[in-house]
Amino acid sequence: MAEKSWFRVLIAVAFLALIPLVLAGGLQAANKENKRIGVALLTREHEFYRELEAGLATEAKKYNYKLSILYGEFDHGKQAAQVDELIAKRVDALILAPCDSKAIGDAILKANAAGIPVFTVDIANLSGKGKVVAHIASDNVEGGRQAARLMVEALKGKGKVVIINHPNVTSVMDRVSGFREYLRDYPKVEIMADIPAWGQRGRAMSIMEDLLLMLPNLNGVFAINDDSVAGQAFLENGTRGFRKSTSVGECFFYTH
Repeated sequence: MAEKSWFRVLIAVAFLALIPLVLAGGLQAANKENKRIGVALLTREHEFYRELEAGLATEAKKYNYKLSILYGEFDHGKQAAQVDELIAKRVDALILAPCDSKAIGDAILKANAAGIPVFTVDIANLSGKGKVVAHIASDNVEGGRQAARLMVEALKGKGKVVIINHPNVTSVMDRVSGFREYLRDYPKVEIMADIPAWGQRGRAMSIMEDLLLMLPNLNGVFAINDDSVAGQAFLENGTRGFRKSTSVGECFFYTH
């Protein structure tokens, strides 16, 4: 199993290790074998979340838990309705990867009011509303730094780059923060554009095609996750393009 796959399974293990401790504290009265965990995730398009789903399913079997897994597909309104649905089903705990870090608070408050413990994974709650028992995620700031290090090495400390962003979720906010922080020490690596594609393939490709017309001397792209495949258009534009994967996404380079 790849390193990223192991990490995603570890996230699942960590969550399902925490949930029994919370439920054992008397927050819910149902018998253990009847526990149902509600899961509302960002999307099923990303490999990350498919692997997380698989890890959760594997670990849930060990505790005889049932899972109800729903996907918001980047739509906060849809996800909020899904949380309402899970609350109505009286799930015993709720795992969230919010579609919008700043808008998820009201949904968390509803779960709190229903006595349902809430956990977040990968994407944190930034709304200032609601109680989250635990948040589990990778060190995305460090991941962004490592992506920038690869960029600097590939471009030999000089070049023009762009960021394909997803700015309404904390995991990506942190990645981009780490990326920019590292590049502050390399002023000859210039960030020419920072444009959101919202983690979606079609948007990323369209944006990248436009950028290549606007910035014909572009040298590098930081695509913030596996599905921001904007760099594919970048590679197809030149004969000496290449790609390096990081723990948080892809870096694409082209040497003219």
